[in-house]
Amino acid sequence: MKINFLKTLLFLLPVTFFTLQSCEKERVIDVSEQNITKLEQEASEDNIKFDFYFNEMQITSNPLELQEDKSSKIKNVMVVLEKIEEGKKEKRISINSFDTDDAYIMWGEKKGIPVKEILLQQAELCKFIKDNNIEEKYEKTGKIPEEFFEFSNKLFGQNRPATAVIIYKNYYGGDSWAFLNTIPTLKHTAWDNEISRYYDTALYGGVAFYSGYWYKNPIGTLWNWGWQNIRFKGGLKYLNDKTSSLINH
Repeated sequence: MKINFLKTLLFLLPVTFFTLQSCEKERVIDVSEQNITKLEQEASEDNIKFDFYFNEMQITSNPLELQEDKSSKIKNVMVVLEKIEEGKKEKRISINSFDTDDAYIMWGEKKGIPVKEILLQQAELCKFIKDNNIEEKYEKTGKIPEEFFEFSNKLFGQNRPATAVIIYKNYYGGDSWAFLNTIPTLKHTAWDNEISRYYDTALYGGVAFYSGYWYKNPIGTLWNWGWQNIRFKGGLKYLNDKTSSLINH
């Protein structure tokens, strides 16, 4: 889902981030107590304040920092950069986590975010890759099969305008690459595991990031109001230099 609109109508708009399904077995996250002083210090240069939630109840630990822990009950995490009120410099980021897809979808419906649609799209893509041996064909020929592009364009490109997301190597300046929302993006030697920032040209949409090839190992999805540079530092530093594939929703 993408919506184009006049850029002049934007002032400071919210950014949202959440982890979704991957083509591998889902990982889980611990929600044990954690000292967040270091995280707050790292975010201080951007005037960011973090709040953590599990099933809409406030907790003291950051789910994003714990996502490698396989003993957790958490399946999905969403981060929301709250709207900045005029005259205020501090940004507030709420990191929301859920232990079931149903709880996650219901929360998305409250926020007006099509979580269910995105989960279904990602599941369909992973199923197509597996059922048609796309990964094996690529390994044998070194080329992505044409059927993958045809399916992806049908799945992601129908009934919405084409927009692009731009990824960057550095927080400021540096090399960049642009990708349309009609085709999922796979790693390239020029930027694999070297992305530190992204910029969405759509007014409203999301980008799912994966540390593995073929949409494996989800490391988070940012759902945001566009025309903003999103830097992977502070509370988002775990995304920095880890992207190998992404889906521009």
